[in-house]
Amino acid sequence: MESMDQGLRRALSLGREETIAEVVRSGLRDRDYENLSTGERMRCHAALCGDDKRIVCECADIEPGVEINRHLLATAAPAVVEGALIAAFATGSTRVVVHVSEDDEEGAAAVAAAAQQLAPVVAGAKCDPVQVEVVRAPFRRNMKGYEEVPTLLVTGETMAHVARILRIGAEKYRHVGTPQSPGGKLLQVSGSVERPGIYEVPLGTSLRTLLEEHAGGVKESPALKAVLVGGIKGACFTPGELDIALDFDTIRAAGGSIGSGAIAVLDEASCIVHEARQRIAISCYDLCATCSLGREGSYQLREIVADATRGKSKGSDVDMMRELGAGMKVGAACQFGRTAPNIVLSALDKFPDEWEAHMKRRLCRALVCDQYVTFHILPDLCDGCGECADVCPEDAIAGGKKKIHVIDQDECVKCGKCLEVCNGLRQAVVKAGPIKPRTPKRPVPVGSWRG
Repeated sequence: MESMDQGLRRALSLGREETIAEVVRSGLRDRDYENLSTGERMRCHAALCGDDKRIVCECADIEPGVEINRHLLATAAPAVVEGALIAAFATGSTRVVVHVSEDDEEGAAAVAAAAQQLAPVVAGAKCDPVQVEVVRAPFRRNMKGYEEVPTLLVTGETMAHVARILRIGAEKYRHVGTPQSPGGKLLQVSGSVERPGIYEVPLGTSLRTLLEEHAGGVKESPALKAVLVGGIKGACFTPGELDIALDFDTIRAAGGSIGSGAIAVLDEASCIVHEARQRIAISCYDLCATCSLGREGSYQLREIVADATRGKSKGSDVDMMRELGAGMKVGAACQFGRTAPNIVLSALDKFPDEWEAHMKRRLCRALVCDQYVTFHILPDLCDGCGECADVCPEDAIAGGKKKIHVIDQDECVKCGKCLEVCNGLRQAVVKAGPIKPRTPKRPVPVGSWRG
């Protein structure tokens, strides 16, 4: 049975060069957006001169709704810290900084406890002491390193794999996954599946296997529209592409990235343009901001996609998005900038009709984009209770006791609160697109409406 410090003790006995060689032989690739060779990155960091080098371990979830790092620290914080200490020893780094989510108190405590337990192992070896610091905030990327000293930035999941490699050996580690993408990957499945959750599967597992055997299958109604793989910098896959292998190179060749490990299953009630808008907006806050192409390109993409959801698109916008995206993929300074346009380009390629509906016909078939949606009160179902008017923040609903209420479309801000409250009562409020129900122009007594 593997002990918590078995990998660290083996690394200390092997020495720095052989420890790095073991990680290289394992074929481990970073569990992030770049998926570079972890061992080769450790080797490069070890070759840097200076006594003040850092390992920054990113364990903060930066994407809304994604909790993979929180899950990792709750279940395997000792492995994360052990891997980071192994990397620090092998590269001659004297400080490990672990960044956790600001609200993840349990994760921060688990990291601190693991560091305290492992400290005697390092102290008893003939090597420089390593300080472990926990910071409750996401790491802000920059090109000069943490506190402007040589820094190896890694993810907590990558470090957990380093610990496992040193425990079981590189050869045994390679038995899982594919030759070019060894090992497993934590994936968080959300959306229209029977069992949403976080699953660890061997790299190379098909998307269909993940959804059907692990997540319980896709819900039958509404029908499946798309699967977004890789979070904010991922790609769209249609129902006919579910047999694609979830490994780094296959997903990258398809125009995406496994990235954060987020897998969103979207049904026909979802809007692809709206989903792309949300993800590119989040990407804008996760860039190093060093190069203008990555920074300004992301913001410009965000605004063009936003225009598609609010009736402001221009005829050249599709060509502009493709040109911007292609330029960012080859010219941005960092991988975050190069992968930022993935979701937009993929959505354009896979769902051109949906973009055309938004940009040319001002239509959102899923009734998600507010600009293309109106709310109405069905006169045959309204009983004049007034609950909708009570929750309206703009006083846009006119009516009275036992009167059929009417929504002033000019005053309505489309917050949907009337729909929410009426859904639990008479279900008289509906959301409509270009085809709108017939309603009275002003409140009339309940039961008097004849259409």
